[in-house]
Amino acid sequence: LPPDRRVHAQGSFPAGVRPIYGRAGRAVTALGLAAERFAMKFERLLEEYHIPEWSDAYLPYGFLKKRLYDISEGRGDGALARISEHREKRFGIGFGAMQRRDPRTTLDSAWSFVRQATPSSSSLVSMADTSSAAAAKTEGSVAELTPEDAWKALMEAELLKIGKFVDRGLRDLRGKFLAIEQLPSSSAAEVRRADGYNLELRQLEVLSRLAEDVEKLRGFSDLNHVALFKIMKKYGKVLKADDGPELSAKWIKQARMDDLARFDELSQSIREAFLRSSPCRGLEGSLGVARLAAGLSAPSGEISAGGRSWAARNGERLLFFFLGSSTSLFLAICILIALPCKQPSTFSTGYLLANFCAFRVVLSVVLTLWAMGAVARVCEDHFINANFLLGVDPRCRIGPNYLFLLASLLTSAWIVIFGMYVIDYKWMVLPEIYVKDAYNKRASGIFVVYPASMLLFTAMMAIVPSRVCRNRYKRALFGAIRRTALAPFFEVSFADNMVGDVLTSLAKPLQEVPSTWCYFVGHHPLRRKGVDRFVELGSLCPPWEQRYLSPMIAGAPFWFRLLQCARRFRDTKDPRHILNLGKYAASLLVVIVTAYSTSKILIVVVSAIATIYAAAWDVLLDWGLETKTLLSFGREAPPVRPRLRSGLSEVENSPISCGDEDLGRSSKFTLAMQRHFSPRFYCAAVIADLVLRSAWVLTLMPITLLSDDIVQRALLQTLMSTMEIARRALWAILRLENEQVTNASGYRNFLWVPLKVKQPLVEAATTPPVMPLDRPFVSSEVTLEPPPLPLGSHAGELAPAPTLTAPLLASVT
Repeated sequence: LPPDRRVHAQGSFPAGVRPIYGRAGRAVTALGLAAERFAMKFERLLEEYHIPEWSDAYLPYGFLKKRLYDISEGRGDGALARISEHREKRFGIGFGAMQRRDPRTTLDSAWSFVRQATPSSSSLVSMADTSSAAAAKTEGSVAELTPEDAWKALMEAELLKIGKFVDRGLRDLRGKFLAIEQLPSSSAAEVRRADGYNLELRQLEVLSRLAEDVEKLRGFSDLNHVALFKIMKKYGKVLKADDGPELSAKWIKQARMDDLARFDELSQSIREAFLRSSPCRGLEGSLGVARLAAGLSAPSGEISAGGRSWAARNGERLLFFFLGSSTSLFLAICILIALPCKQPSTFSTGYLLANFCAFRVVLSVVLTLWAMGAVARVCEDHFINANFLLGVDPRCRIGPNYLFLLASLLTSAWIVIFGMYVIDYKWMVLPEIYVKDAYNKRASGIFVVYPASMLLFTAMMAIVPSRVCRNRYKRALFGAIRRTALAPFFEVSFADNMVGDVLTSLAKPLQEVPSTWCYFVGHHPLRRKGVDRFVELGSLCPPWEQRYLSPMIAGAPFWFRLLQCARRFRDTKDPRHILNLGKYAASLLVVIVTAYSTSKILIVVVSAIATIYAAAWDVLLDWGLETKTLLSFGREAPPVRPRLRSGLSEVENSPISCGDEDLGRSSKFTLAMQRHFSPRFYCAAVIADLVLRSAWVLTLMPITLLSDDIVQRALLQTLMSTMEIARRALWAILRLENEQVTNASGYRNFLWVPLKVKQPLVEAATTPPVMPLDRPFVSSEVTLEPPPLPLGSHAGELAPAPTLTAPLLASVT
């Protein structure tokens, strides 16, 4: 650091953390300040990493921060009352009768509960005596306990409680380990139980659970260490106090947060016990290697040998079982449709398919949920942090399993209700509700109940509150849709970009909404005039809907994206956004030409240009695939270079802004990152995108332009919507991957992306470091390889930084 800032920086670091001087210090300091500026609220991050069963043992960061603001804003009495209530709830002792007492008595009572937080603490006794002696100097005066003193007392009690929790946990784990060590070892064919496990394997299984608990306890201690650092930093900033570093050092020592050797010793003892066992004898490796060599599965929450946890594999088995069952039922419905009906003279294909627009709307929702679940699952398995890229609230628990569950429920309801409708219409199971001017005697008002119940069930699933999909997440989604529709009045985020692109793939399902409305507001049972109109136009709506409203709905998503590109060009001055605008203009031209032109040559030419334009943009820019990537078929995926926020195609050598214009000017920095999939996958994706893009352009055309047969129309509409949703899911996976690896559109200020909780360290080693994109990091004196992370659950996602310890590291990331 510069000499004038060195003293201040030394006072702001917690105990055990040394400041870094010189070039490396400037680089790390600049990165830390910038990362802290753009990081999420620490309170949310802390809640994200809480271990649920230990939630009451963590430092109450949010409560302590709110009381600091109460004290600074003159609400000291209220802060004191709330601190007393909190202390009484947590420790059984409140400040209640402390008001208006002798200062010596007041401070003695204030620190009394601190002594009760730990069995014995001579340092606390001496500290209380010192405080009492200082207060006794004001004999005869009448004073109150200050809110700041109460806050400090509560802070110390909480930290001592945390230290006691960790000590007790380690003591229990050591006792269990010693008890296992004292058990006699089994011989080759000795002491076998009924389930086929010998005693030694059971001992190793218990040892593996102990190792997991040790790492979990370490993560608990690290996370509270980070919370202490952050709250004391807030304390110095809000109350303008300068004793924060001194108090932090004292409390860290009292709670033994800086004593990490005790965790290492116990972990090493467990590892040595593993390696002494007969299944692992002669093996040199980590505890995970020893566990697998002994034939034991990975602990709960860890990654199995195939890259997924065993719970995820069981979920996949259930998922594929459901998919197989649903496919069988869907084929059964197809067979029912093909079977001869009752009273063929009154059967009408037009009447049967008239309400299929409502079923197609729900089917599009179902397929979208399946696609979202598939994208989330692939991103999770390949360590693509989609939630971070999309700016999702870190507390959000919506994952692939939840999306698959919703899709499964809606799929089941759709199959059952649609199957009941087909059976009822073909074989007239329920009594007919017939009126005089209906289509024929088979027509019945009961048929409108089936699509109405399907839509009602879908709406209820979207509205009913859920513990997983909370209302704030639904509002965030609708907010992104609102910002997309009101472009260019809002700044475009990556999430808004993705929402706009997804809406372009839902153009055909959106066109079904007016047809569904016309079906429900029309006469029921359907009259002959309505059925004839459906056979002619493919909809019960009047002709003006197909001529004016339907093209507007099909073109609206492309218009939204066009305006988003214009706004992005205005904000970034990057010419690529003008080219992207041209892509959506070409798609809009397809909508206009197919709706109002009768020239087949013009339609073919415009559609071909739009398809080639969009497919080339997908491959080259959205996915960032180069020719060498596609030609390296069967070999390792070549590295790619990140894209700067300013739109440059590669990282150039330029100094980082740290107050020294010459920093790293002579250094050379090359950042290479590996893609997440194999070249074969990219080649297959390119071919699939070209084929499906050809089908996509058909979704922009009026259905009457493609076929005059009503059955072919229904099949074409369903097939085109399904293919486009599948193509969009494939596009989203590679788009998210490219955005994480290269920051393709420059939405982020950093190439750094937080590691996934279950991401192994081997995979994490290829994660790019924190680096400002407008001023690339070029210093060669700082090692960019991250140090090993704590393996404790909920603390493993705290991303590393060069030469920084865990507390300062977490405050930065």
